[in-house]
Formats: sequence, C-alpha cells, structure tokens
Amino acid sequence: MRIKTIDRERPLLKSAGLVLVVALAGAAIGSLGSQLLARFAVKKGAAETTKPTVHLLRSESHEGRLAEIDEALTGQDSATAFLLCEEALRQNPSEAQLLARRKRAEEMQLDRFRLDMLEQALSRRNFAAAQALLEEFSLASPLRATGAFKMEQAAPQFVEETLSEAERAMQLSLCGEARLLAVQVQKLKPHDEKATQILSQCVSSD
Repeated sequence: MRIKTIDRERPLLKSAGLVLVVALAGAAIGSLGSQLLARFAVKKGAAETTKPTVHLLRSESHEGRLAEIDEALTGQDSATAFLLCEEALRQNPSEAQLLARRKRAEEMQLDRFRLDMLEQALSRRNFAAAQALLEEFSLASPLRATGAFKMEQAAPQFVEETLSEAERAMQLSLCGEARLLAVQVQKLKPHDEKATQILSQCVSSD
C-alpha cells in the first residue's frame, strides 16, 4: 500500500497547445507556455471582437489616440487597450509609442492569465506551480501583489494538510513519501517543528 504522492513537485513539460491542461492537472507552468497561451487568447479575443466597420477610437489625432489607450491601461482594461492599439496600428504599423503600449497591454493580459492559473493551482494544493506563476508576474503589476496575498492566505491549510499526510506516511513506514512531504512544508515554513521532526526521525528506505 502506498500513499499517492502529491503532483506539485513533478513539473511536466508539454507542447504549447497543452499548457492549460498541464496547469489544471497541477504541474508547474513554464514562462514560455503561459505566454504563448495567453498571447493566443488575447489575439483570438481581439479577432472575435473587432469588426471592420466598428471603430473604437474616438480621436482622429495621434495624441488623442494615445490618451485613449493610456486611459484604458490606467484602468487595467488590457483587452480594450489592446484593441485600441491594434486599430491605431492598422494606420501606422511601425509607430513606436503604439507598439510600446500594445506590448504593455499584452503583458497586462498575461498577468491576468497568470493570476487565473495561480488560483487554479492553489485550488489543487499545487504550491510549486503557484510559486512558479507568481515569479512570472510583471514586477510593477498590482496583480503580483494579489497573487502573493492569495498564496499567503492558502499557505496555513496547505501546511496543515501536508503535515497530516506526512505523519500518515510515517505510520505506514513510507519514509520516502514522508520526507518528500516534509520538504514541501519546509519550502513554505523553513523552521516548522513537525517537518523538522519528520526529517530527523524518518530515514528513507522505500
């Protein structure tokens, strides 16, 4: 009899098309996979939303259009900002300010995607994946702080449940499993007494 080992320490690398499936299954998501999928979602949403006869930009001047885009970016409305940039770039494809703003809108969209995936990882008690996603956030993004707060809130329950699993593994003499779980706890609480005790008392032999 063996206790099923938690999957959070077993990152899986799949093709870009399977990134979402991997994330939901509880594997750590790499930066390339999340960016490719989020970028696809942004462009797909833009293609579905934009129609040739619809113009979102109200201003005819370059400065006015930049102001409209900045307003959307300030309001964290990355989808609208992206669409406004795309519309403006159709008339001026190489304009540096527009390109910079579109890049910022895409990065904001990526951060929203990362936050969604971080929440999915936490719901599956996959702190390894959640931590990997948190590190991908833009440093200036307010969503980075949101993600860190969500992880902080979920940590106590994660630690408690993981230690319980480790103790059950010790009772079954599954010291390899127990030690793995204790190490996972120590990554969140380096000086946790129970985790330290498990590591000192349980010598891996399975």
